[in-house]
Amino acid sequence: MNARRTGAAEHLAVLDLLWPGGTRRLTRRPGRSNSLLVLPSLRSPRMLVPCSSPGAESMLVRFGRSRRHLLAQQVLSRSLRSGLLPLLPVWRLTETAPRPAGAAIEEHVRAHVPQAVALGVLLGPPRANAKPVLRIFDRAGHTIAYGKVGHNPLSAALVRSETDALLEIGRCPFGAFDVPTVVHAGDWRGLEVLLLTALNGKQRGAPSWELPLAAMYELAERERTEPMPVRASEYLADLRARVGGLTGNQGLTVMLDRVARHTADVELAFGRWHGDWAPWNMASTPGRVQLWDWERSRAGVPLGFDIVHFALQEQLVAHADAATTAAALLRVGGVALGRWYAQSQQREATVLLYLTEIVARYVADAGLVPTSALRDRLRTIEAVYSAILGHQKESYVDA
Repeated sequence: MNARRTGAAEHLAVLDLLWPGGTRRLTRRPGRSNSLLVLPSLRSPRMLVPCSSPGAESMLVRFGRSRRHLLAQQVLSRSLRSGLLPLLPVWRLTETAPRPAGAAIEEHVRAHVPQAVALGVLLGPPRANAKPVLRIFDRAGHTIAYGKVGHNPLSAALVRSETDALLEIGRCPFGAFDVPTVVHAGDWRGLEVLLLTALNGKQRGAPSWELPLAAMYELAERERTEPMPVRASEYLADLRARVGGLTGNQGLTVMLDRVARHTADVELAFGRWHGDWAPWNMASTPGRVQLWDWERSRAGVPLGFDIVHFALQEQLVAHADAATTAAALLRVGGVALGRWYAQSQQREATVLLYLTEIVARYVADAGLVPTSALRDRLRTIEAVYSAILGHQKESYVDA
């Protein structure tokens, strides 16, 4: 396969690592039932949908909710159910023959998930931490497992981090939520691979922004510490070390110094957070929450980070202005963080430390060439931070 030659998006070339040695190639020729459709287009690939699995229709909800996307989804769904999908002149990856033994990701998956019959690949939009996510189907078309593939230093580190987090938290079950189980974690042809059980909860068509507080409280308190001043915490020392390791971002250092001074004597308790708790990383079953994507989870952060993160994502999706977002974060903190913090200074300190933490993450992920979407997100968070502290905005990513 040579994705670059056909003008596909650059990150599609990552799939050469999953099917090395030309074991799959791009074509528009119909008639191959074992092919993977490149959707929504070769110019903007977001997923590879297996023609051979009756359950592959479930992948199509990732297209989007516009009228054009819904129409395309209906056409493809009907074609898949009728068996006509392999005959459509859509760009696809087809197998070449013969295939060298051990030269395809399917073989590695089946060695650990014997029921696997077909797999799709979720690519998502191009971004620094993007990684192929495998959706694994059985013969009946049920999703039985997922896989993540780390193909560069950042994505490989994230896959290892998720493995460690799931193994750690999986030692004792939670009362309010469920997490995936690690089926396999290890190296395949120089790639970091993690295979997980599939959770069977259903996501809503539109995201629900109701805070799942029972589950958030339970996770945060799993490794809870006694309150201590922020200036004496291991968390602040770790955050300083991480920010200090980022070159050329003086604005972030200034932000951290201001927040550290502002919160120095505030007493906070520390525990675990998921790290990216949002509606798209969770589903619901009666009385429980199901939660995945644990790659950013860690212990030793101020209690409440997940709550503030969830609230920030809602404001970002709504494209709210800085003043509205700042007010929303403080308002959520005033209610949901009251379980741990009676004083407004404690709740504000949690919000400010979270904003510094998330900016540090985005700056680290940006590397030397941040995407325009990441730049926009950083500008928004800068303005929110400034609205809370009343400081002049700083730039946290070099131009």
